[in-house]
Amino acid sequence: GAGTARLVLGEGLVAVLSPADAAPDAETITLWASDGPLDVTVEASLPTLTLLNPTGAAAPWSVAVVPVAPQAAAGPNPGSVGPGVLAAGRSVEDVALSAGVTRIAVQAAPGATLHVRGAATEAVWVGADGRVARGRDLRLGTTAGRVEVAHGAGAWMVWVDAFEGADAESLTGNPSRRPLDASGAGCAPASITGLGPAHSAGTQPASGCASADSVRDSRSGSEARVVWGGPPPAAPTTVTPVPSTVPLAKAVETIRVTVPGAGLLRVRAGQPVIALVRRDGGPATALRAFDGTVDVPIVAPPPSDSLQSPRGFAVATWGSVEVSVRAVGGGPLRGGAEVEFVAATALGEGIGAEALIGAGSGRTYAFTVERAGPVGVGVRVEGADVTVGLYGPDGAAVATGVAMMPTLAPGRHLLTASLPAGAAPARIRPALVGLAPPDTGPPEEVIRAYLVAAGLIPPAPSGGAPVDTDGADAAEDAE
Repeated sequence: GAGTARLVLGEGLVAVLSPADAAPDAETITLWASDGPLDVTVEASLPTLTLLNPTGAAAPWSVAVVPVAPQAAAGPNPGSVGPGVLAAGRSVEDVALSAGVTRIAVQAAPGATLHVRGAATEAVWVGADGRVARGRDLRLGTTAGRVEVAHGAGAWMVWVDAFEGADAESLTGNPSRRPLDASGAGCAPASITGLGPAHSAGTQPASGCASADSVRDSRSGSEARVVWGGPPPAAPTTVTPVPSTVPLAKAVETIRVTVPGAGLLRVRAGQPVIALVRRDGGPATALRAFDGTVDVPIVAPPPSDSLQSPRGFAVATWGSVEVSVRAVGGGPLRGGAEVEFVAATALGEGIGAEALIGAGSGRTYAFTVERAGPVGVGVRVEGADVTVGLYGPDGAAVATGVAMMPTLAPGRHLLTASLPAGAAPARIRPALVGLAPPDTGPPEEVIRAYLVAAGLIPPAPSGGAPVDTDGADAAEDAE
């Protein structure tokens, strides 16, 4: 039945999982602890376990079978094919209580890419054609196969992109794979490409359903829908003032915040979540927040038409942001979410002022690039856990790290530095190099000498700073 089996094998042991019948074409799983003890989790659909010990030496082992309730077997993703089965446009996620390896069957998805994130450190793809690949982003072949996901304790996710050219029915046409509205009826399937602002076609979705274009990725329009994989976003609750704390109790919660300007909107949910972020009714972007913190950079004001202002950017606020969250692994959210807005501090060429940040907090800096080119961006950190990020004019992440030298496009950029919850306070000091072009003129003392020789300024008073007059003597000789 539905469930998982966790096997811990001593070095040298071989475990074979097989079906009850002995059909020649029946699938079997063979596990060999060849390089040391092996800890692996597999679907408990194969009822027969055979242990072999080719070494002849005594070796310990253990097995634990955890059944899953039928209503929870399909997981939180309404598009899941089944327990532990991946297909194009589908995801599997979990909050692991301990480290291990999870084996997942994957249906054929030619041209698609498999991704693992979070506590998942690596994936090993084994295709039915014998192809083996290893990494965190794996291009799938033309056959079905399985993926072995090595993970630590904590939240992790594995998903397969909806690939271009796929049969539309396989991704959106099957009613059993559509999201459900509040009454349990199927919602209209979302389209894969060409997704614009919500309700742009002038039609309203069914009650409780997301519109056909409400979930999209900023790049292709399909990956965000795959990553979100949950119920439609709920009706938003306006949060004011900020900072505030919002209670969480439903499967999906949506908050709306009015932002005053450039800065960082931060929502801390206190548990691993997947988030959908939408600004001013535009298309949504999915974010994985396995640490429970959703950061939304606000770099530039929205277009004037989204705020219905005839004065262009001359508006009192920079619009609103909606953040929808659901729990990783399914189930209702719990506790509360802290909502805060960290206004950006202006930063220019050189070294900025030192700041002290506490646990779960941070600082945000804004600077403007006048012309495209490389800019040195750094943050001196006195503390171990500071995370530094750089965002471009469109709000997309450009680079991360305490020392960066990216080529930046013209426009406003955002630099953020933050600490996770539970970390000790840290001192930071930002710096920019290359924002302003270097001065190619003569030294200041030479310029002063020429001005003195021309009688435009008086010479330095006696006993004052010495003046280099070589330039002035040269000017007099030339006359």
